[in-house]
Amino acid sequence: MGDLYHVDGIYLREIRFMTQIAPDDKNNLNKACEIIKEKLSKIGRCYGFVPNPAPKFRYVTSGDEVYASDFNELLDCAKEVLGEIKSLVSLIEEQNVPIPDEVYTLISEVENTFAERKVITLLNRWSSDSGRGTSKAVLWKLGEIPDEAYQDLRQGRPIEEVIEEYGLEGVEKVEIPGNKFLKEGCNYIWNVLAGYTPVTPVKYIGVGDGTDPEDFEDTGLKGANKLYKSADDGYPQVVDNKIVVRATFGPGEATFAWNEWTLATGPSDDDININRKVVSLGTKDSEVTWVFEVEVYLQ
Repeated sequence: MGDLYHVDGIYLREIRFMTQIAPDDKNNLNKACEIIKEKLSKIGRCYGFVPNPAPKFRYVTSGDEVYASDFNELLDCAKEVLGEIKSLVSLIEEQNVPIPDEVYTLISEVENTFAERKVITLLNRWSSDSGRGTSKAVLWKLGEIPDEAYQDLRQGRPIEEVIEEYGLEGVEKVEIPGNKFLKEGCNYIWNVLAGYTPVTPVKYIGVGDGTDPEDFEDTGLKGANKLYKSADDGYPQVVDNKIVVRATFGPGEATFAWNEWTLATGPSDDDININRKVVSLGTKDSEVTWVFEVEVYLQ
């Protein structure tokens, strides 16, 4: 019978038996189509969650049983099963038995969601603890600085170099742990990877005075006062498994209490907000310059 695949108790060997041992029995072939539909639905359910512990999904080759202990292995198993299903559908077609349109639709849906589901599960791992991801944000409170220093920062010059060259004193460095991914941000990321959405760079940092707790369904900042600032030149950057975004807020900008922040694809709540973090960072005066730098890791 060749390789035996098993997904939560439904065996492809049974379908193969129907297509190879009794090819002239249209009732058997119709039943095979129904089993194929059920199996395709099973695959969809199996790889839609993080396998912790490993789910009832395995494949057996030459008598060696291998369990899908992590998601990538699980996904490879699902692809193997789908390939086997497609070959069995071809065998049924050769017997001139009509294949229900639903079978082709399910095959297409499963194929189109492999990349999507891989990203979903990756983000589920990354956004454990109810959507909290791994990030490091730093707020540099520079005080009043020369306009030339501000222009250097906007051109992407390293902060430490600017501080040293202009002899800036009284600089306060505030480290901000954690963030919370938002549903629309996650959807955007995996839709981009699945090829459904054009890529729009995440090159805005938004700050606001909202204090409502973060919620996975949030679609932007919650405060009455907010400002989305475009990233400094050269940002975002992708370095060592992380994305780095930096924006310099100059005199007269965002002069309110900074209680929340976000990464976004554009300058408003109407754009895609990747995350939202509520944290009290102080109130920015109109004469000072603050630099916000975010590193987000995928682990």
